[in-house]
Amino acid sequence: MFVAIDNRDMNIPQVLDWINRTKNANNNVISPEFAMEILGKTNFFGHIKTVLKNIKENCKTKEDILPYKEFILSCVDSREMSDQAMADLQELVKLCGCEKEFNIANKNKKIYPKDVCRTTCVGSEKELKEAIANGFFVSEAIIKDSIAIGLSNTDLSRVFRLSCSTNGNVYLNNSSLPCEINIISKSIDFSGSNFSKVKKVTWVGDEYSDLTIDLSETVNLPAIDLSNAKNVKMTKCDLRNFDELKFMDGANVNLSYSYNFPKVVDVSNADVDLEWCNFAGVEKIIFGKEAKLYGVKNLYKNLDFRGCDFVRLSEANLEGVEEIIFGECGMVNMSSAKNLCKVIDVSNCNKAFFARADFAGVEKFVVSKDVVVLGKATNLPKILDLSNCDEVICSETDLTGVEEIKFKKGASVYLRDSCNLPKKLDFSMCDTVHLRDCDFSGVKEVKFRDEAQMEDCMDKVKNFTGEFKYGKKQKIKNDIRRTVINVMSKIYGVE
Repeated sequence: MFVAIDNRDMNIPQVLDWINRTKNANNNVISPEFAMEILGKTNFFGHIKTVLKNIKENCKTKEDILPYKEFILSCVDSREMSDQAMADLQELVKLCGCEKEFNIANKNKKIYPKDVCRTTCVGSEKELKEAIANGFFVSEAIIKDSIAIGLSNTDLSRVFRLSCSTNGNVYLNNSSLPCEINIISKSIDFSGSNFSKVKKVTWVGDEYSDLTIDLSETVNLPAIDLSNAKNVKMTKCDLRNFDELKFMDGANVNLSYSYNFPKVVDVSNADVDLEWCNFAGVEKIIFGKEAKLYGVKNLYKNLDFRGCDFVRLSEANLEGVEEIIFGECGMVNMSSAKNLCKVIDVSNCNKAFFARADFAGVEKFVVSKDVVVLGKATNLPKILDLSNCDEVICSETDLTGVEEIKFKKGASVYLRDSCNLPKKLDFSMCDTVHLRDCDFSGVKEVKFRDEAQMEDCMDKVKNFTGEFKYGKKQKIKNDIRRTVINVMSKIYGVE
């Protein structure tokens, strides 16, 4: 008597056809034959509920309901229905007068494997979530919404194909994703989702905006094509399935905290943030105008930044790096970097920042042209040659171990709040010198251009007991002053 659920031979157009007919059932009387046809092709309770509602509204007598008796009894087999649908079914059973048969059927009902039960869901995310909540397998879900589509925190692993189209955003974050995904939108959020069952992904931006994709903290991320996305966020991603990474020209990409990169990483055509990444296994990175490597580790032996105008290696652990080459670079930032290589040469760079960097192990240090920042750096070289740089900022720095500092003619020097300076300091070539609150304990000799410079610089210095020396101009002034005093003494007889 009962109809087994099996539509494995149905193709998608057929399924769409009968579902569309079901949707029109609200305005038409569903025939007993069509009701059984629907029942043979789905166990999606939303569709069954539609049929039950239609029968209930159109069948007022026992004579009206009797042709639907087979349908009513067949609803028992492997049907998971809402409370409302079950209430409607019970009313029809009572009207039909088949309570005894219904109870027997309900007691002996067959439970078919849910993978046999396939349906296509066309409509809102609410309908899809309703089907999933009732354990149904969905062969294809087509969802359209002008504003947004929200399927966050949803188990979509029982959906074979998901198609979403919207002028807004699609939210699929923290979800288990289907086998095939096709999306048209301006933004897609996959963050935290599981890609274990995903075999195919296609996406495009809407006609009015660039596509934005968030793949952060995803699980089992496949090697998907990212070349049509203007904005890509892939933080904390395991990239082991990618043989190469390809991005749109000029794309904005965030790969922070990611790991298991391909052997060769080419980020030359996009603005890519690689902060805190683990580059274990990477043999080469091809950079563009900027290299954003804040906090990275496990870099390869020879780093070549020629062609980069901006290099950021702040907080980076450079253990294992034997050589770093800089070209004509606007700025290098190696603040708080650790395990610097033996030679650090930033002479081709305009500005270089080494604040809080540890120079232990550095044998040769060649500074930048315009500005060098060494504030709070540690283990600086014994001979700190800064004679290439126009502006030196070395405030709040412990200069223990530094025996000599060389400055450029006309340089501006900032040594505020520093301590353990060399025994001899020569500022006579400098234009401006800032020594406020410096601790000059141990400094035996300080050389200035003239007395005026000395008076301007030494006013707030602490613990200085050494002597001053001056440049040639001051010596000439002092000689002239003594000569004038001697001549006047002889003329007027004054000692």
